Amino acid sequence: MSSKGITISGRASATIIAAEIMLLLLVTWVYAGMPGLSRDIGPATVTIQWGPQALPNSPLARSHQI
Repeated sequence: MSSKGITISGRASATIIAAEIMLLLLVTWVYAGMPGLSRDIGPATVTIQWGPQALPNSPLARSHQI
């Protein structure tokens, strides 16, 4: 039985090395606690206030004051 070596082209080799580096960076980033991501991921909250009291300096709010 003879063992044959597998040859990989230069482009494929570079792609494999780049993928390994990216995987290593991802694992390092996750291990570091994923800096840059918010820990409290949830739905965004928006508060909307209606009426002149929400806009004290606007001309519309001043025109409604009696």
